[in-house]
Amino acid sequence: MNYLIFRTDRIGDFLLIRSLIKAIKHNNENNKIYVVASKKNYNFIKDTNLVDKIFLYTSGTKNRFLLFKKLKAIKYDHIIISDKKNRSIIFSLFLKCNNKIFNTSKKFLFFLLKIFYKNVFLDNDKVKDKDLSSLLNDNFDSLGIIKHKNYNMLFPDDFFSKYYLKKDLPILIKNSYIVLHMDEKWELENYSKEYKKAQNFTDISPNISDFNEFLTSIIKKTGMNLIITTGNIKTKIIEEFKVKMSKNKGYHEKTILNNSCILIDDLDFLSTAEIISKSKSLICCHGAFIHIAANYNINLIDIFEKNKKDHYLKITNSIKNYSFVYRGNFNLMCKDIIKALN
Repeated sequence: MNYLIFRTDRIGDFLLIRSLIKAIKHNNENNKIYVVASKKNYNFIKDTNLVDKIFLYTSGTKNRFLLFKKLKAIKYDHIIISDKKNRSIIFSLFLKCNNKIFNTSKKFLFFLLKIFYKNVFLDNDKVKDKDLSSLLNDNFDSLGIIKHKNYNMLFPDDFFSKYYLKKDLPILIKNSYIVLHMDEKWELENYSKEYKKAQNFTDISPNISDFNEFLTSIIKKTGMNLIITTGNIKTKIIEEFKVKMSKNKGYHEKTILNNSCILIDDLDFLSTAEIISKSKSLICCHGAFIHIAANYNINLIDIFEKNKKDHYLKITNSIKNYSFVYRGNFNLMCKDIIKALN
């Protein structure tokens, strides 16, 4: 059978349906999975080699027409709208398929689609008793698509090993460490450029003195080495911090309380994921790496906006070893993080 899945959003959103993808393949290894992806998750989906073919969604009338032409050339047995995007729903309406499964967060669209289609599901923030992945999988299971219950989708232990050269960072092999992921979400100025809705979020950017104190507190509490990873967008605090660090091949390093504090910037997603997968704990603002760490049952401290609590807890309520703190005054927030550290 041929499955077309729309996931035109972010990497973390794609990770939520990995168990669905595994189940489809587990039912029959000859099943073909086609995914429509966005610029933000296309390379990740391609590199992880989890699906048979990926189509890139890009804006513009000409690009959409060319995409539709490619999609129409294939006959699908199931089309699954898992990203809840209106654009994905519109595409699917004009594609021939035996079974279309719609997932939307808009009530009016839910009721409209229900008039013409049987398999329409309403997924919104009011659903608190299930995480998003379980909600989707339960829906598809009820339709007889998924025959096997045992499809917990964990990355193999060595899944990311090929993406980062450990010889450049021997501490990764020999010692326990914590990862602090410092991406643009820690600086509202940068975060709001990447994500417009973040303009209303709380700024949690630290000054260099408070940041150094925070790092010392982490190491003092855990007695472990600390690795700092970054996102694709440079942040002022990291640029200022690494000036006083020793530069080695591929990373910067300094000693705090006789432990190593290592900064590795300019890594791609999969290399960062490999480092996180071998860590004892991860501290980061909510994003895709939360789901990477969850696959390995790593101790997690998730940082998000207080008024988004219901949304994020719906997504994460099946994750083990999980704690969260709210975005807020940097020093007060850090005290909550230190309390949550094991």
